[in-house]
Amino acid sequence: GAGAARPRRRAVATRALVEWLSPERRRRDGSRKWTRFPEDVLPVWVADGDAAAPPAVRDAVAVAAAAGIYGYADPSPDLLE
Repeated sequence: GAGAARPRRRAVATRALVEWLSPERRRRDGSRKWTRFPEDVLPVWVADGDAAAPPAVRDAVAVAAAAGIYGYADPSPDLLE
């Protein structure tokens, strides 16, 4: 309700930790954002990310995929901090 404490957010990765992907790479990978218009047009929207997922996210997805169980779960307490 009103006045309820909001959970604290954890800091996100700094700019130095982000692996930005080149427009050439995104075109090669078939990104709609980068293949929809001619190369001299700079598509500027945020729905299609231009950064690779961080290694920790890729690792977590690989672990989850290897487990072979896909479904809904409650968030961990660490995520809720």
